[in-house]
Amino acid sequence: MIIGHHKQRKLLSEMSKADSIPHAMIFEGPSQIGKKVVAINLIKDIFCTSDIACGGCPSCLSMDLHTHPDFSIIYPEKGQIKISQIRDLSKRFILKVHSAPFKVVIIDDAHLMNKDSQNALLKTLEEPKGRSIIILITDYSESLLKTITSRSYKLKFFPVSNNLIKNYLIEKKCEEAILKEILLFSFGKPGLAIDFFSDFSKINLRKDKINNLISIIAPTSLFHNRFKYVKKLIENDEIEELLKIWLSYFRALMLNKILDSEKGFYSLASIKKSLDEIEKSIHLISKTNSNKKIVLESLIIKL
Repeated sequence: MIIGHHKQRKLLSEMSKADSIPHAMIFEGPSQIGKKVVAINLIKDIFCTSDIACGGCPSCLSMDLHTHPDFSIIYPEKGQIKISQIRDLSKRFILKVHSAPFKVVIIDDAHLMNKDSQNALLKTLEEPKGRSIIILITDYSESLLKTITSRSYKLKFFPVSNNLIKNYLIEKKCEEAILKEILLFSFGKPGLAIDFFSDFSKINLRKDKINNLISIIAPTSLFHNRFKYVKKLIENDEIEELLKIWLSYFRALMLNKILDSEKGFYSLASIKKSLDEIEKSIHLISKTNSNKKIVLESLIIKL
């Protein structure tokens, strides 16, 4: 089941019906909001031999089992998408389709392609082989070569409303107390909400990380504790994921400030500044060879 993204799905459905699906597309938006789910559902619609993503025909069943000969997904290996993976993609496109109208490849976390991988992909985009579709799933399209983005149709995805997530969880018989906690910490990300519903202990882990941050950056906290905290983080945490949790916390603070004029030691301007600094740090850590310890120390001073 897809939660939200009605406009994007309608547009893709119209393209499919008109047989005007672009050769290359970029699905861009925050992680865990459903970009890949929408992409897979689109391919089901195109491949289905009975009705629109009927779920029961051989094509739909093989899609669900990840065995369809004309469809594949490329995932990062050890934090990057290698040139050998992109070369394999190109070889697949040379082969004739087996039973579907197109050969389709989804590149998940496409921003993790290194420079060589992106240049290899560019050759495929410049010289498409047969009837093929490439869908790039990414949180950061700015990390892709401009020559790739200029040859691709970009579709942006946004966090969905809490009501849509709430209705889905109610259908799944989620308890009310747990439901409130999930909505509070999922920030419009259906994938994250489903993850929490499957394993509620992850909520408590997220709470602990946010409470630790609040304690360290509070005005009453000793300043040198911030550097001790960073040292501990470098040793124990997945830094990028942690920064995304911080980002979610400050976004929630901003929303509360706007909607409820919430009192506290953060002004709207300071929240916005903190969001900018965290986003900058995520970029430095995920996209450059910057020293993580220095980046985190600089960030924690500014929060």
